[in-house]
Amino acid sequence: MVAGNGSEKCGLRAIRSSLDMSSSDKKKIMPDCKIINIYGMTELQGIVASDEKVIGRTVKGGILKNGYLLKLIDAHGGNQLGPNEKGRLCLKSMFPLIGYFKNGTAYKEHLKGDGWFTTADYCYIDSDHLLNVVIRFTLSFAI
Repeated sequence: MVAGNGSEKCGLRAIRSSLDMSSSDKKKIMPDCKIINIYGMTELQGIVASDEKVIGRTVKGGILKNGYLLKLIDAHGGNQLGPNEKGRLCLKSMFPLIGYFKNGTAYKEHLKGDGWFTTADYCYIDSDHLLNVVIRFTLSFAI
């Protein structure tokens, strides 16, 4: 992986350790890079939200991309939550997956009958309507 102007190589260990860093801390170790936080899932066909157009602050998530709907539900009763209330993120995509290759049941465990995909992410929507990911309970991939 190349960071900055291309003169230095940046190893996977540095990238892995940067996953939980704030953008300001990332800027310190990669000063020549444009840092964009994104939220995405293969199950929902890619990037769901990003902070690319957020000005003046950093969020883990950002502005919802076209083609997606979201709602937050409480962890226990499944009741829908409002702004600044933390809960489990549910998403609906215009282009959902049919299922995992050779494992359709695993995908369907997260997909509700009404088309909402329940993630393992704990989030909130702030007063500026930006998605803020607090914690991801499970990682689907490893670097």
